[in-house]
Order: sequence, then structure tokens, then C-alpha cells
Amino acid sequence: MKRAGQIALGLGLGAGILVIAAKLMGVSREALLAAIYGLPLWIAPASAVALFLLFALGALRWNGSMQPVLNNTFWQGYWAMLVTYPFNSILPAKGGDLVRVNLLSVRTGVSRVTILGAEIMDKGMDLCGPLPVIALLLVFGQVPAWVMSGVSLIAGVLVLLILFMVGMRSRGFSQTHWLGRALAKLRQAYVGRRPRALLTTALLFAPLPWIGEAAALYVVGNGSGIPLTAVQAFFVLVAVKVGMAVPTPGGIGSVEAAGAAALVFFGAAPAQALALMLIYRTSQLAAGSLIGAASLSAPMGFESNALPATPE
Repeated sequence: MKRAGQIALGLGLGAGILVIAAKLMGVSREALLAAIYGLPLWIAPASAVALFLLFALGALRWNGSMQPVLNNTFWQGYWAMLVTYPFNSILPAKGGDLVRVNLLSVRTGVSRVTILGAEIMDKGMDLCGPLPVIALLLVFGQVPAWVMSGVSLIAGVLVLLILFMVGMRSRGFSQTHWLGRALAKLRQAYVGRRPRALLTTALLFAPLPWIGEAAALYVVGNGSGIPLTAVQAFFVLVAVKVGMAVPTPGGIGSVEAAGAAALVFFGAAPAQALALMLIYRTSQLAAGSLIGAASLSAPMGFESNALPATPE
């Protein structure tokens, strides 16, 4: 009951954010419904298909982050992305990632704490995603101030994660106390990693989901009558990702509001922008949750690599 109450509270917060955003944009219920009905029918299925393609790109990054903790194949990484989605859709603050930690520990026998450490690594890798693209855009073009504010927030969180992981890797922990044993298991997620492999994941695989979703927003935006350049679509994605920082289940409400505000900044009509973000996200949440839940029982044959002993 307590968990259900938390979910209901999170959904209520998301709905409230969405209502406030519509009011601030001057979008009435009638105008929003008219804009939704005016969208091309292919937008919803195309948005859902895009999600499953993005899982593939995310799996490449996730596999790089999890090595050498787990001996993943591409399809095991894809399964991990897929089955986490329905839990992230109902649990606030991406709590589904913790469910994935437990699922993987049960299937592989690797410590939950060690897998959690690798998941923290993956969060850092994900935050690396926009940085190479933004760096190129700063050299060859102009980046709006609000985009730089969002990127600065992302970079700040990334720096904190890097400091945490470097600190964990650089010292040993006593095995005489439960906390020391837990920290030693967490540290195992960061030892034995090759700098070259980390750079490949951070600079090659991490940007792929960002570029892929920016491409999806470009296609559905232009297809629904909102003219976006590829660069503008990437900036809309930055707004969407910052919206995920609000701890509602699946980012519901905050993501749609942030994405719609960015679309309006680039010239979209408020009702049209909000309608597109609602259909884009609702299609993905519905399809991803249904397929993800149905895939939970799939026998993926996970096996763990032998981890090196933690040096003291």
C-alpha cells in the first residue's frame, strides 16, 4: 500500500506539472484535443518503434558499462533495457533500475552491490552522451543559453559521479565490518577496467542513444508540421532529459512539459507542441511497458565473469 501511495503521489505530481504547463502556455483542453486529433496517424506507431530501436543503442552503451562485471551479449543487454522500462514507467526517480539490479543478481549470482556499482558507471556513461555533440556545436554554431544551462547541470552530475567512482577505485576497504565488505563489493565494479574501453563507451557508444532519439524527434516533429532542424531536435532532447530529473514515475508530466516548451522556443504552436509530446511519450510508455513486462520471463542465459579479487 505504501508503494502504491508513492506511485499515486508521483503520478499526481506529474499530472499537476502538465496542467500547469498547459496553463502557462495558454493551451485549453479543447485546443489540445484538436491538436491531438490533427496529428498524422503514423506518429504514434513510429514513436513506439523508435523506442525499441533506442533500446538497441542503449544496450551497446550498457554492455560497455557492465563489463567486466557481467559477460553480456548484445541481446542480453537489449533484454535488460526492455524489462526495466515498465518498472521505470511506474516507479519514481527511475526506480526500475534498482529492480534490474535485483533481476541480474538473481540470474547471475553476482553481488547486488557490485552490479549497482556498474549501473552507477552506466549512469555516468549516459551523461557523457551529449557532451561530444555539444562541443562540436559550440565550435561550429550557436547554442542557446537554456541549452547550456541544461548541459551544465548534466556535466555537474557527471563530475560528481566521476569523483565518486575514482574515489572508490583508489582505495581498499577493510573486510572486518559489514560496511567495509559492502564497499569492497561496490569497488569491484570499478577495478580491472581498461581506459581504452571506457573511452570507447563514453565517446562512441554513449552518444548513440542521444543522436538516435534526436533523430526520432526530428522525424515526428517535421512529420507533424513542426519544422525542426537536426540541431534543434537535439536541443529539444536536452530539454526532455533535464525534465527526467523531476522524480515522477517515468518522468510523466515533466518530460512532456519540458519537451513542449523547447518546441515552442523553436517556433511550434503551444497546443501542437504539447499534443506531439503527449502522443510521442504515451505511445512509448504503452508499447514499452507491455512488451517489457511480457519479456520478463525470457530465459536469456546470463553468466557472470570471474571478478578479480579486491586488492587491499
